[in-house]
Amino acid sequence: NNMLSGILAGEEDVQLTIKLLETEFIGGPELKSIIGNRPVIELSIFAEGKKIEWDNPNASVLVSIPYTPSEDELENTGFINVLYIDDEGRAYTVPNGRYNNSSGMVTFDTTHFSRYAVVYSHKQLVDLEMCGWAKLPAEVLVSKGIMDEVSEGKFNPMESITRAEFVAGLVKSLGLSAGIDSNFIDVNETDPYYKEIGIAKALGVTVGIGGNKFGPDITISRQDMMVMMAKALAHKGLITSMGDMSDLDKFSDKDQISDYAVICAATLVKNGYIYGEGSRINPKGNLTRASAASALYNIIKGK
Repeated sequence: NNMLSGILAGEEDVQLTIKLLETEFIGGPELKSIIGNRPVIELSIFAEGKKIEWDNPNASVLVSIPYTPSEDELENTGFINVLYIDDEGRAYTVPNGRYNNSSGMVTFDTTHFSRYAVVYSHKQLVDLEMCGWAKLPAEVLVSKGIMDEVSEGKFNPMESITRAEFVAGLVKSLGLSAGIDSNFIDVNETDPYYKEIGIAKALGVTVGIGGNKFGPDITISRQDMMVMMAKALAHKGLITSMGDMSDLDKFSDKDQISDYAVICAATLVKNGYIYGEGSRINPKGNLTRASAASALYNIIKGK
């Protein structure tokens, strides 16, 4: 109900249009080949018959497109993605775009109206043999633009992940958005994850490390990951019930969890978003890229 705040001056006649486009009119040959015969839609808003540019970070809109995957795509629907196509025909991955098996829809959240296409893209990573459990999550996340490769085809799964990298992946996974009035004093506008860190701050997903600092380049601990993740999921209404200490009984090191992180850790375990490392939850250990991929993958696949 706040989509058009600050855009319309009065009681104009407002029209929302959803148009299915022909692929032949979208971008160049390479983009056409990527899209194939999959649907491309254009979302527009008109006021008094005149098209208006809509871009409101405080009013995220959920879009659902009916889609029937091919037999090959059904083998792993995690690689069904969404592209945003700008007026110049350039395409950008929408990180939170995904296929919902139960509804038969491709869904994504957006804060601006434009052209969007359904695609199937699978980025292969070659250095995940030693942690096969992370191969699918890492390849899905890289294919969606939620996490980055460290170099072409390489993921470095056992490398620690920074606070900035993780919060960026978390914001992208959930399609979080917010107007950014300020940011932490150690995060500059030119930094690669400025926007995502600012969104996380605005929504209360993170309060930083004290002194209005975020510590973007510091490696993130597993328990700090759990705190941010629980807050972000709660903001999206994806936490069905709060956990308590009993949910952590299966972990031999539960007493090592700091007081500020206990409820968040218990809540994630109870709701099936994290499983620990065997009999340990390892709260103060550094979060690896493989474990980060696994946690974020649980979000985008709905656990």
